[in-house]
Formats: sequence, C-alpha cells, structure tokens
Amino acid sequence: MIIVYHQNNKVVEVDFGSENIVFSQKSIASVLFEIAQRYSDELIIWCRNDFRTDLNYSRFQNIFHHKKIMASYNVSGNTFLPETLGYVDQALFLNVKKDVSYPTWLMSSDIGGIHASVLNLLKGNISEDSSFDYFLTSMAKQSMFLGLQCYSEPLLLKDSPKYSTKNENNNYLLFRFVKQHYRTR
Repeated sequence: MIIVYHQNNKVVEVDFGSENIVFSQKSIASVLFEIAQRYSDELIIWCRNDFRTDLNYSRFQNIFHHKKIMASYNVSGNTFLPETLGYVDQALFLNVKKDVSYPTWLMSSDIGGIHASVLNLLKGNISEDSSFDYFLTSMAKQSMFLGLQCYSEPLLLKDSPKYSTKNENNNYLLFRFVKQHYRTR
C-alpha cells in the first residue's frame, strides 16, 4: 500500500511502508499515474495531510477487497460540484446519510484509494487536471460505465472527524464538468 499525502493540490509526502518515494513536483494526478506505473500491483491511497492520524488502516483490506473499487470520503460534507448539477444529470438524486457507504461518482480528495492497475488502464483516457477533486470526480464519472465500482466510504477514517473545509465549487467548474461529461442539447 502506497499513501500519497497532499495539501492545497500539492503532494507533501509519498509513503510506501518504511521507504519514502521521491515524487515529481507535478500535479497530484500525475504523481498517482507515475506511482501506478512503477508499482503496478499496489493499492494507492490519497489522504489530505490534515487527516494523516485519522487513517483507518485496519479497514482498508475490507473496503478494497478487489481491484475494481475506488472509494473516497468527503469529510466536510461539501461536495466538489454544487447541487445544481442535479438539473443536468438525469439520474435520481437522493439525500443519503453521509455516515454509511453508498455508490457514487462524486469523489473527494480528502481521503480515498484506488488500485494501481486501474490507474494504468485509465492513463490515456483521463486528463490529469490540476484540481485533484475535479480529476477524481471526472475519473469516477467516466469509469463507472467501464465497470469501476465507486463508493463514498466513511470507514476510511477512524472516527469520521468533521472538519470545515473551504467549499471551492463555482459555476465555471460546474459548466466545464457538464461540457466534458454530458452531451449537449
């Protein structure tokens, strides 16, 4: 298991057991693809540096019980894309309790993981965006139709701490996401 700690869309540290991996000063998405290429049979976890002590290592084996799972957890409760996306997306939107696991393509950069072999398969198809939240959400949205199982998983953290984070969603990102992932009509 490789853990990528990040803060403010920059990689802070890459931890692989007892060794630290030297990483490039590229975007977090580029670093993930770089690690996946070097270590193709490892689980890659991303974690915001604030939650380093809250990682629930004992649950990782159960959460990622096969390679086609992508799981993340949004600690703040603020989604990356605003709820107005519901006017575009034809899927049913439900109010889900955030403290239970549920399938979703709305990923979070707070904490999450994916297997390196899946990243290697997606390398040419997913653009490496500088916004890590945008990259993760885009990857999940495009990959669920290819068989990737994406979940919001609160058990990634020990106590599911509630931290307030800045909600950076804006109309530009919403329209960009809609243009990239939905047909125009």
